[in-house]
Amino acid sequence: MGEVEAVIQEWMAVEEAIVGGLVARLMPEIFARFLPAAGDQKLREALAQRDRHAQYRYLTRGIQVVVDLGLEEAVNLYKSDPLHFRDLVRQPDMASVS
Repeated sequence: MGEVEAVIQEWMAVEEAIVGGLVARLMPEIFARFLPAAGDQKLREALAQRDRHAQYRYLTRGIQVVVDLGLEEAVNLYKSDPLHFRDLVRQPDMASVS
């Protein structure tokens, strides 16, 4: 994969993270339809399965970042400092971003 393609793929994954986080918070019924789950464990498993696909590799962290920051703050951060938002979703296993 060339440099340009790698950059494109990275930012597509970051965009999936912010969109996934927003959808999970704003429209949980839609989120549940795309990630059908019968409980928290099933949801975690569905998210983990999605994480195996390159375009969704930051989805779980993106959801957590949106939860931690709140909807408005997450959108504002993504708009004003997308590099910082990217850095947040790239950090695995953080309990909180606050």
